[in-house]
Amino acid sequence: MRDYIAAVDFDGTIVEHRFPEIGPIMPGAKETLQWMHDQGIKIIIWTCRDGKYLDEMTWWLALEDIPYDEINNNLPGLGFETSRKIYADWYIDDRSLLGFTPWCLVKLMLANDLKRLKRRAAE
Repeated sequence: MRDYIAAVDFDGTIVEHRFPEIGPIMPGAKETLQWMHDQGIKIIIWTCRDGKYLDEMTWWLALEDIPYDEINNNLPGLGFETSRKIYADWYIDDRSLLGFTPWCLVKLMLANDLKRLKRRAAE
């Protein structure tokens, strides 16, 4: 089975939107991101932060023990270079058409989608 990839926004998604500060962590974010990591989902933090604000976010992610595989970069081995658009199977972002989805629902939707994808791969 191939790796599945989630591109996850930071401000307003992992933490409450308080840019340039880092807001409090959103309920269920850490637990769901850890569950995603445990399921083998590759996590790309996809953020508009740069410079010192990106450094502060990276430090915060390490301090909070939030798992991720890349920040603003595609995973190696996809066969193409990183562009401004990150390749992912799922995009988790408060700026989506329907707004932010609570993390408990994100986990439920991903679990259902993973089952479907695994079942399809086994056929």
